[in-house]
This record gives sequence, structure tokens and C-alpha cells, in this order.
Amino acid sequence: MSDRLEERTGFGSGLKDEPEKTVIPPDVSLQDGVTLEEAITVALWNNAAFQEAFSGLGVSEAELIQANMLQNPQFWGLFPTGPSPPGAPLEFAIRFPLEALWLRPQKVAAAQRKLEQAVEGLIQNGLTLVRDVKVAFANSLLAEQRLGLTVKHAEILRHIAQITESRWQAGEISELDAGTSRINALQAEEQIHQLTHEVTLVREQFRALIGLGFEDASIVLQHSSSLPTTQRSAEELLTDALATRPDLRATELELEAAGQRVGLARKEIFVLTGIYRAQQTTTEPFNSRPGLQFTLPIFNQNQGGIALAEAGVEIAARRYVTIRDQIALEVRQAHTRWVQTVSSVRNWQQRMLPAHRMATLQAQKALEAGDATALLPLTAQQSWIQARIREVELIAGQRQAIAELERAIGHSLLSQPHHSPETGLAPS
Repeated sequence: MSDRLEERTGFGSGLKDEPEKTVIPPDVSLQDGVTLEEAITVALWNNAAFQEAFSGLGVSEAELIQANMLQNPQFWGLFPTGPSPPGAPLEFAIRFPLEALWLRPQKVAAAQRKLEQAVEGLIQNGLTLVRDVKVAFANSLLAEQRLGLTVKHAEILRHIAQITESRWQAGEISELDAGTSRINALQAEEQIHQLTHEVTLVREQFRALIGLGFEDASIVLQHSSSLPTTQRSAEELLTDALATRPDLRATELELEAAGQRVGLARKEIFVLTGIYRAQQTTTEPFNSRPGLQFTLPIFNQNQGGIALAEAGVEIAARRYVTIRDQIALEVRQAHTRWVQTVSSVRNWQQRMLPAHRMATLQAQKALEAGDATALLPLTAQQSWIQARIREVELIAGQRQAIAELERAIGHSLLSQPHHSPETGLAPS
């Protein structure tokens, strides 16, 4: 399972030996800051919900083992005890359910399908966890960057408030104008207070998500590398998703298993038991005879079991359609949002930011030339800081859109897993 998850995401995982112990993989160091890649690796090894789902594979494995087992034969015997007349029998019989021999392959196949379904579901959980970590990482970076830029914005507003206060004292402007500047500076201080708490909240959410909620070590996030991209259309990505999404494959396996259960229910009508009977008396030599015991399906032909199995097929078939339609919606929505965020970031960085930067330089030159007061460059710097805040918000939105798109198609944009229903599915 771990190898297949790594094929899709680039990150492996495993089941911890001690549930309460934190596992830090050898290639991860929390001392020099945490990159996005390190955060995902730590989460796949320590996220409690994912580890719980991972341990659930043991149940499906145990059911497969149980399906492989044959029933034990039953021994029946009568022994002469105490005083008895001559000829008291020594008799015994061994019974074995013969139907278990031809039903066993179908039961094993059904249990194998259930194990495969559990593995596919776990891989889907892993994809969702990777998405959640990427989104939480982007939110944490955004909160820290907004706080830093808001602090600079507040400094500019304090300078503006000081200048307007002096001008009001000199009678150059009205008290209303000075009061407005003071309110803007106070609002910026309040925003810093709110953002400080927001940074703490998103950091704690991030720590809990990657499984370090009870660790004392502080986490310093490092800016991640450039974002992956793709030139494929939404329909191409949808075709990819329908071939590789683990949850859709899990539904296919559920449908196959449901069909096998129908066949089993129809065959379970006939119950056949093989008997080996032996008897010995004091007057007759030891003799043994084989025999059969079987049920006559006259009244009960397992109608309820067959109907229940057929209902399971109907439910699985409709669930397949539900998951398929949901995947189509998720892929198209994620692609649309990703295209929109890429366009917004490009437009902001190529058009809006240069315009704000030019306005800031022109305001500074006007001040140096004596053509403007000190308020003009401060106002331009204020607009520049606001533009930078908008930029980091757009970049965070793009990171979230990439995370959603990769989860929607079932793998990283940097990888292309080979989907094969016959792949070995034993957990690794």
C-alpha cells in the first residue's frame, strides 16, 4: 500500500508500532524549519485518523485468512461404559462439510475483493490527507505573511496619523481629517491583534493535522518550491481521474464482490456433509461405511439471502454512478478554480504590482523634487503594502487550488500512476 501511495503522491507511509509515539522519518528535520514535503511525510506517519484507517487493513487481512480456512471435521462417538450386555457397540463417525470445498474459492475471492477495496479506500484517505496538509500549509504561510505585511502597513498609518495630527494642530486640515487618520491607525493595530491570534490558531491546526499536537518543538515553516502545473484540459484530467481515482476503483471492487456474494447465496442452498461411520461389537468384526447427509431445499431455498445479495449489487451499482458523477464535478470545479487562480496571480504580478511599484517610486521622486508633501509617498507605500497582501492571498489560493486538483485526479501532477486492477494489494 505504501508503495502505491508513494507512486501517486511522492510520499510513503507506514503503520507505527506504538500509536502514541511520534515518528520523525530519518530524512526530516524539524530544527531547520519545515518544508511542505517534510510536513506531508510527517503527517502520513503521525496523523491519528490516517493511522487508525491504516490499522483497519488488519481486519480485512484477517477476513481473508479466515476465508482460506476449511472447517474442522466433527467427531461423533459412542463408547461402551459400565456393565453392558454382550454386543454393546463401539461406534463413531466423522462428519465433514463437503460444500466448503467448492465454495471456498468463491469465499476467498470475495474476501480478496474486500481487502482490495480497503486498500483503495486507504489510498484515497492518504490523498485527502496530503490535500489537507497542503491547504493547511498554505493557510499557515498566508497568515504569517499577512501579519508581517500588516505590521508594516500599521507603521505607515501611524506616520500618516502623526503628520495629519501636526497639520491639524497647525490649522492646515480639519479635525475630521485628522480623526480619520487616527481611526485608520487604530484599526490597523486591532487587525494586528486579530492576525496574531489567527497565526496561533492556524499553526495549532497545522500541528494537529501532521500529528505533532502534543510535541513541544516549535514549527517554523519554510517557503515551498515552485508549484506544479499542467497544460491538460478539464476533460483530459477527468479521463485520467476516472482511470486512477482509488475511491472509484474501490466502488468497482465493491460491485464485483457483491456479484460474487449473489453466486455464493445461490450455491449455499445445497448443504452436503460427508460421513465416515465405523462400528465394532463383541460379536461382529469391526466395519466401516461412508455416507452422505444433505439438505433438501424444499421450503427454504435461501430466498432471503439471495435477495439481500442482489440488493447489495443494486446499491453498489448506484454508488458507482454517484462516485463517478462526484469525481466529474470535483475535477471540473478544481480545474476551473486552478485556471482562475493562475490567471489572477499572473495578472496581479505582471500588471498590478508593477503599477503600484511605479507609483511608489514616482511619489518618492516628487517628494525629493519638492513637488509633494511627505503624505504622498506614505500613501503610495500604503497602497503598495495592500497590493502585496493581495498578492500573498492570491498565491495561497493558487496553492490550495493545486492541492484540490491533485486530489481530484487521484495523484500528483508530477506523477502518473499506472492503474491496474490486477496489481498486488498486500500492504507493505
